[in-house]
Amino acid sequence: MPGRRPAGQRSRALRSGLRIGLICLICFAALSSCKTFFRPEIPTGIERHVLENGNMELIVTGRASKNAIDKDSTAMKQTTSREAARLLLEAELQSGSYPDHKERFEIQSVEFLYDFEYCRMKGTYKKK
Repeated sequence: MPGRRPAGQRSRALRSGLRIGLICLICFAALSSCKTFFRPEIPTGIERHVLENGNMELIVTGRASKNAIDKDSTAMKQTTSREAARLLLEAELQSGSYPDHKERFEIQSVEFLYDFEYCRMKGTYKKK
């Protein structure tokens, strides 16, 4: 039959295709298991925004401990990133710039990013 390869060539072509497929599968598995491959670092700290009504929005971002990240423990990352954000927020509110912050500050949202590696808290300090 014209256009057919001999059995030996078909076998080599099949093995070559399988090898390429296996290499692609290994590369895909290696890249997809690398959790920080396409994750830019998020800056930690406090952002302050004055809203139109004069209230102040605070956005606080904390990062999990290195130990929690190295162990890849979800519970440890969640706990340490939330605690880091909470401590940053507490220090900011107690800086003296926010009188009566216990009555006038309200947390609007708490979100976790990158598999609990970061915790972001958003809140509003209400003017009188």
